[in-house]
Amino acid sequence: GKTAGGLPLDELVAPGGAGVQPLWLQGEIISDADGPVDLRISAPDGSAAWLGGTRLDLAALRAVPLVKGENTLTLRVPATRGAGQEVTVEVQKTKDSPQRVDVVGGP
Repeated sequence: GKTAGGLPLDELVAPGGAGVQPLWLQGEIISDADGPVDLRISAPDGSAAWLGGTRLDLAALRAVPLVKGENTLTLRVPATRGAGQEVTVEVQKTKDSPQRVDVVGGP
């Protein structure tokens, strides 16, 4: 990833690959209590996201509920080599929440 937080997709697309290739990205969000967090995902058109087993509406993301412990965030992203695409995910606790969250890299 970049210092600013974006994950460049060109580096993940298979060398010599032509056309759109689906990429699966995964990470963990750890929460010390049940409660919502503000989640913002910026990804290429046609991307999909799931938190746990629940599909997220990328166009309407704001506060999403987390359970205490590990919460798996999965993204399916259509990527084209050389397109300069990237993905960013921002996780912030909601205003006035005592909840603490930590983002862990994926496998």
